[in-house]
Amino acid sequence: MRLIFDCNLTALNPFFFTSPVSIWLSDQSRSRAFAGYIRCLSLLSASPKNRTSIEVQKCLPLLVESCRKSSIVAVKTIRLKMELAEDAMQKDATLRLVYMVRDPRGMLNSWWTTRPISVKVKNNSYSGHEMEADARLMCKRMLDDWKVFARLRNQYPDRCLQLRYEDLAESPERVVRMVYRFIGLKETPSDVLEGFKNMTLAHRSDGPYGIRRTNSSVTAHKWKTELTLDRQTIITDHCREFLKEVGYQDRL
Repeated sequence: MRLIFDCNLTALNPFFFTSPVSIWLSDQSRSRAFAGYIRCLSLLSASPKNRTSIEVQKCLPLLVESCRKSSIVAVKTIRLKMELAEDAMQKDATLRLVYMVRDPRGMLNSWWTTRPISVKVKNNSYSGHEMEADARLMCKRMLDDWKVFARLRNQYPDRCLQLRYEDLAESPERVVRMVYRFIGLKETPSDVLEGFKNMTLAHRSDGPYGIRRTNSSVTAHKWKTELTLDRQTIITDHCREFLKEVGYQDRL
């Protein structure tokens, strides 16, 4: 992650740019910062799935140049342990942390209704014990991360911002403006606001792993109508402390 913040992209493992996920992100990106890099990729002779790291590296200088010209470099990660974030913040006084959480009932409902687990759930081959294990392990990690974040927020109040996925889904413009103010930018670019509007109120959703939803608020709260009462109880029993700490308790 430090290499990305320093724009030292050529030092990253080449697989970082040729993996299926990276290819998908390149195809989906509408960022102006990525425009030159993506244009260069489109001119390569090989198809996206057949590109080698050597070919991709021909385009990396454009990405490095764009990164170095940027006043702010942002990295989104979904599995970073908060202890690693704590270490990074101690070493870099300019680093700011935006920590987003989601109601574990929504997370687990999404997990259990997406392949391959959804197939087992429909066939009744995914037991209640397995669901309990999912809830216990997920909420233990979320609670552990939350406790570290709470400590960081007390230590660096001006450098830590906590968001809830549901708030972003319900009021994307308000939350996006909040994030821009947090990173020191008074104005939120109109194209950014329009981009979020297109993602949260899209003409059609682009699948469980996509970023576009026809109604993001409905998606965020879908668990309330899809989760059976016994499954809600399983999650709540193992996640009660986290739900209360983060402010979800009133949504039981």
